[in-house]
Amino acid sequence: MHLPLGRTTNRPWLAAATLATVAMVAASCSGAGSPKVTGTSTGDPASTSTSSVSASTSTSTGGSTSTTAGAGATVEAATWRTCPTDATLECATVAMPRVYGDATKGVINVKMARIKAAQPSRRIGSLFLNPGGPGGSGIEFLPDIAKKLPKALKDRFDLIGFDPRGVGQSDPITCLPEKDRVNALDQDPDDPTEEQALIDAQKLQASACQKDVGTKLSSYGTAAAARDLDRLRQAVGDDHLTYLGFSYGTYLGSVYATLFPDKARALVLDGAVDPTLDDGGLRQAQGFELAFQRFATACATSPACTAKPDARALYDQDKTKVEAKPVPTADAKRPLTSGSMLTGVAAALYSQRSWPILALGLADVAAGNGQLLLAMGDNQNDRKGNGSYGNISDAFRVIGCDDEKLRPTVAEARADAAEFATKAPLLGAAQGWGNISCQGFPQADEAVPTVSAPTVATPIVVIGTKGDPATPFENTAKLASVLGKAVTVSWDGDGHTATTKSPCVDAAVSDYLIDLKVPVDGLECSGTYDTKPADPFVLDRTDFAATLQRELTNQTNATRGPCLANGLLKAFNDTQLLHFFFGVDDPTVVAITNDVVATCPA
Repeated sequence: MHLPLGRTTNRPWLAAATLATVAMVAASCSGAGSPKVTGTSTGDPASTSTSSVSASTSTSTGGSTSTTAGAGATVEAATWRTCPTDATLECATVAMPRVYGDATKGVINVKMARIKAAQPSRRIGSLFLNPGGPGGSGIEFLPDIAKKLPKALKDRFDLIGFDPRGVGQSDPITCLPEKDRVNALDQDPDDPTEEQALIDAQKLQASACQKDVGTKLSSYGTAAAARDLDRLRQAVGDDHLTYLGFSYGTYLGSVYATLFPDKARALVLDGAVDPTLDDGGLRQAQGFELAFQRFATACATSPACTAKPDARALYDQDKTKVEAKPVPTADAKRPLTSGSMLTGVAAALYSQRSWPILALGLADVAAGNGQLLLAMGDNQNDRKGNGSYGNISDAFRVIGCDDEKLRPTVAEARADAAEFATKAPLLGAAQGWGNISCQGFPQADEAVPTVSAPTVATPIVVIGTKGDPATPFENTAKLASVLGKAVTVSWDGDGHTATTKSPCVDAAVSDYLIDLKVPVDGLECSGTYDTKPADPFVLDRTDFAATLQRELTNQTNATRGPCLANGLLKAFNDTQLLHFFFGVDDPTVVAITNDVVATCPA
């Protein structure tokens, strides 16, 4: 089953760790033993552009105005209200045709959220943001990315996060059954029983989605989502689209530029998807292979890496161990299997900040504890602490299959798996078997067009990261070439996507989005904002400290929370801190926690 291309996040471990943190302190404060958790989810200002395609500075706040949508259609101006789940955001809903050109099919309500420009008098327009997936929620993404984007962008643009059709709050698709069981299956089967288990799971999920969603399954493709994006642009009152898309968001942006080249003001596509590629996932598997090699190479020379001396050999050893018998975790009902281990390893490769977690996770599995890697996989799959799931995997499957033209047979997938395993041992076989995922799922009502946008007014900017596992670097030049009017920017870094991680990249993106100053084609960037130690295996405690203080203050009070947080941070070494955050059953961590709790009066 293919991994999602990935949502963009600089801190994938935080979502996976927060509830375990609270559980540990709650257990200590109550005098209980080690808690058992069931897993968790996961610039300088510049002058206004004088280009004739600059976005309108109008702001729509009511519902009585309408804007022309083309072909005789109109789009009502967005009505903004405080978001019910986050009072810091404004939300609006725009009705979209479920099937463009067929009004009898009904509507889909697409929701978006907004953070207003910090300098309204200098506002250029709206900056639409997509985190990837497919299936990533732009509404959930907005508060986090808003903290990291350059100040110049936040001054000059309203930031808009939106949930594409089928995602999050926009008619969410929720049809895949038995996710815990299916996610635990061996994705790299090596006997007929394991193969049949994968095949049966695919049939079960296709049947369930056909039953629950029916004929609507074909209405979630990327072409329709791109048309929705153009209606959102009109609903906020912008004459042209300004857009920053990550990962799958580069595909959505490319399709938009193909369908609406005259409406594209400035598009940044970071973490490129190659729209011409039809290799069954091999290149992506090779991207993860390269990322793991970079991780293992760095580990070999790091005094702090807990997976030394040979991280690849340790992974192979762990894989053999887990396939022979699942390894216990904090949830007795959910041991770490080969399937959940593979997902956890892949998830940790999305960010270099996760390398200490991956290294310790591999060492823990060798020692008989699978909690760290299970938690990372749960975060990737958007599994919540109560055992429920978000809809990213459902949306990923349905949207991906709507767009996918091919439906390989089991025999073809088996052959792909064998071939891919020789070229990308880490994920190759899993990607090959994932090619049966769309059997039983329909194709979209509107097929995605052949991507090409040579008539956009301003060249599109395509960004690639040299160590990107999910959208390999070679996709960058290919997407720029296919678009026909685009430039490339590269970042010599690790992890998925580059914007908000590199001062060089951010400067180029800001100048382009604000002033339409196009970067020099082939611009090469290096360096990061990170204040973390030079050794990537020394844990950067900055975000851990902030999360720990916030959670413990919420759990206790404004005096005891900081006392507990500061005491724990001082007492724990890196391994103990990670075990604490992720709820690993560690007697030493429990003892230290009890000692710190005793020093902080209620």
